[in-house]
Amino acid sequence: MFKENEPTKSTINDPINDPINNLKEIERKIYFEIKAYPGIRKVYLIPMVGKSEATVKRVLKQLSKNNLIEYRGSKKTGGYFIT
Repeated sequence: MFKENEPTKSTINDPINDPINNLKEIERKIYFEIKAYPGIRKVYLIPMVGKSEATVKRVLKQLSKNNLIEYRGSKKTGGYFIT
């Protein structure tokens, strides 16, 4: 039996699982923005998804790693496309 002040297993895992679930939602949102606006640049994605530049950059890197998107063009004028 659990003691009165002893945390249960589900309360211990809640803070760990929440950011992971949230990231999946952000990945999905960024993916569909790129699909709607092929060639979009990171600078325009940031206000569209309402997250920080670091978060958007991290998600773009993960989507690229999973071969869902690709960056085409030069650093200055290129953009993201669905593969």
